[in-house]
Amino acid sequence: MFSALSLSGMSVTPLGPVGSWTRTMLRCANLLPRAVLRKNYDYRHSLLVAKEYAYRFGRKLAAGEFDVIFAPAASTEISLLKTDVPIVYLSDIMFADYLDYYRHASNLFSFSALEADNIERLALKNATAMICPTDWVARRATGTYGLQRNRIHVLPFGANLESVPSGEIAKSKRAGGVCRLLLLGVNWSSKGGPIALEALKLLLEAGIPAHLTVCGCVPPADVSHPNLTVIPFLSKRDPVQAEKLANLLETSTFLILPTQFEAFGIVFCEASAFGLPSIARDTGGVCGVVVDGVNGYRIDPKGGAEAYAKVILDLFRDPDRYHALCVSARQEYDRRLNWDSWGRGAVSVLEGVARGKQGRKEGESVQLQNS
Repeated sequence: MFSALSLSGMSVTPLGPVGSWTRTMLRCANLLPRAVLRKNYDYRHSLLVAKEYAYRFGRKLAAGEFDVIFAPAASTEISLLKTDVPIVYLSDIMFADYLDYYRHASNLFSFSALEADNIERLALKNATAMICPTDWVARRATGTYGLQRNRIHVLPFGANLESVPSGEIAKSKRAGGVCRLLLLGVNWSSKGGPIALEALKLLLEAGIPAHLTVCGCVPPADVSHPNLTVIPFLSKRDPVQAEKLANLLETSTFLILPTQFEAFGIVFCEASAFGLPSIARDTGGVCGVVVDGVNGYRIDPKGGAEAYAKVILDLFRDPDRYHALCVSARQEYDRRLNWDSWGRGAVSVLEGVARGKQGRKEGESVQLQNS
C-alpha cells in the first residue's frame, strides 16, 4: 500500500509502527486466563491501548502538517485519536465478523468482545471515509455498524508480485496431460488441505492424471500420497525461491483453496496474474476476489471434496472452456486485482477527503500504520 500510494504521486509519511507498553503488559496478563480458563482477552482491541495510541500518535501529528491520515488495519490506533486531520480507515474485516471467525479471536471474555466491538464503532465514527476490499466488509459496516454507504469505497487489493508475469502465460494455458493442483497456505487444516487431498484422489479415481502440490505448510505425519508433493516454505524475498513460486503458479492447472477462514485472499490475485483459475471455498471475503466463471469458481461452504473435484473435472474435460477461464482470469487481474488499480482508487479517495479539509496545504499526505 505504501508503494502503491507513493508511486501514484502522493507524499507519504509513515507515523508508525509505535510501541505500546500497555499492549505488552496486557498480552502477558492474558497468558494466565488463557492457560487456566481457556478464555482470551483481546489486547489488540483494548481501550487502554487505544488511549496510549491516541497520545503517541497525537504527539506525532502535532509535530507536522498533514492533509489526511490513512489508517490501514488501525481501528485501535484511531478509535480515540483527537485530531482535525481527516482520517481514512482501511479494514478487510469488521470485528463482528472477526469474532469467533479466526481462532485467535475465539473464546473471548464477554467484556473483551464488547470492548473490541466498541473500538470498531469508535474507529468508524472517527473516520471521514473507509476503504475496504470487498462488498462483504461494506455490507457489515453499514448493516451492523451503521456507517453511511457513501462513506465506503470498495477497492480490491492487488497481487504481491515483484514482477508482473507476461499475459502470454494465460493465453498459453491448456487443459491436458497432468491436472496439476496447487494449494498455497500456512496451515494445512485451516486452508482445507484434507479436502484438497481428497479431491485429488477423486480425480485419480475418475481416470484423470492429477498431482497436488502443497506449498507453505506441512501436512500431519500420517498424511501421504504418491501424487502429493509438499514444499514447506518459499520466501518471496529470496530470488531463487520467488522464481520457484512463480513457476508453480505458471505451471499449475488450478489453485485449489478450500479455506475455512479468509478476509480477502491476495493469493487469488496472484493466481489471476498467471491466468491460473482459483477453486475456493465461498467464505468471508473470497466473493470479492474470485468471481464465478471469470477467474475461478467458489464452492458452497458445505460442499466437500466431491464439489471441488466435479468443478475441476468439468473444466479439465472442456479445453476451450478452461482456456477461456485462464484468459479471463488474467484480464480480471489487469482490470482490478493489481496494486496500480488499488493505488489510483485510494489516491482518489484520499484526495477527495483532503479537499474537504479547510486550509489544507498542497502535496501532503500521511500513512498511519501500526503492527
